[in-house]
Amino acid sequence: LTAFPEERPVFLREYSTNHYAVFSYFCSKLVMELATSATQVTISLLLVYFLVGLEANFGILWAGCYLMSLSAQALGVLVGSSVSDASMAI
Repeated sequence: LTAFPEERPVFLREYSTNHYAVFSYFCSKLVMELATSATQVTISLLLVYFLVGLEANFGILWAGCYLMSLSAQALGVLVGSSVSDASMAI
């Protein structure tokens, strides 16, 4: 929730000096979020899947949890980018 309000001054400064475009910034941020989320979901599901002894298809379970994780991150980005102060996002 607090990532965008904290990064906003840096982004605005670098955008105003033409270091990079808005599209390239958000594409790079999206790629990193996708990779980080996939790693976190995979590690947690590997632990849960084998320790609990689930018999479901691991791929379907992973896809469902990954999509829920992306949805939660998107909601957090929406809330975080809609406010200008980090304390308001929380």
